Amino acid sequence: MARSNSASMIAAAAGTDRVPYIRIYVNSVDYSSRLLFAEVIEEPYRDRGTFIFRNDDRLFDDVNLIGRSFQPGWGYTTGAGNEYCGDGTRLLPSTILIPPGI
Repeated sequence: MARSNSASMIAAAAGTDRVPYIRIYVNSVDYSSRLLFAEVIEEPYRDRGTFIFRNDDRLFDDVNLIGRSFQPGWGYTTGAGNEYCGDGTRLLPSTILIPPGI
């Protein structure tokens, strides 16, 4: 969990063939590969976001994530692997939508 950008992530951000990477952990479970859509609105004292996850295997049928707070990690896929910034110091109240069968 990086607090600052590495040299490889800065280079990836400046490149023309950028591949974004978003890290999503909720309650120590990695949901990054299930993410279909992410929207985050940052305002003073009112950060919020909407995240939509894939649920074609019905994994979320018995998981309640509504109203959970978490810190997404934003970054890029680089030559060194997936790199991101976001260390959990600023929690983001979220709306989590999990459409059945997607």
